[in-house]
Amino acid sequence: MSVHDDLYPAWLTEHLANYSFNWENSVSTSFPELLDSITLHDSYWHHTISPGDNSIVLVIELDAIWNKSFCYQQTNWPYLIIRINRVINSFNDFTQDDFRGTIGDTESLQVNISRFNEWLEFAKVYDLLPVDLYEHFPIRKSMHRTEISTVYGGVLSITHEASIQTLLYTADGQSLKINIKNRSVE
Repeated sequence: MSVHDDLYPAWLTEHLANYSFNWENSVSTSFPELLDSITLHDSYWHHTISPGDNSIVLVIELDAIWNKSFCYQQTNWPYLIIRINRVINSFNDFTQDDFRGTIGDTESLQVNISRFNEWLEFAKVYDLLPVDLYEHFPIRKSMHRTEISTVYGGVLSITHEASIQTLLYTADGQSLKINIKNRSVE
């Protein structure tokens, strides 16, 4: 994995290189619930990791101006780490200006499961997806399609199980409590 030492603080570089985030201390939520508490607008989307366990991890430097209370009035923008579990599909399209993508908009919509299952049956018949996908990915009751777009026109679209895990760190690497919809969890 390549990380840019000048882009990340040393503590974050180590976590990225070793994939050593402490997910046991994370807060489980969903994107719609998270987006009810914060906005990702103007935040910096730094990095996307696919650790090989059918998840995607996003590293976002959260705009502390738009999210003052969530960020505890931090003057240095904190890092929001989001683990999206049980990813069934992802697509990205970025411009050359998206190296340190400034997020423009984020939305997460619930997928119509009955239509999705119809599509999945079609995909089975025509061998559009790997066979083991059907065995290892039983479709749950709730899936979302989350799209993050940058101000430069780039987009990341992910179809995933609704549950996500979140961690919040100060710019110096200290863990912060995450407050989502009147619930506070360390």
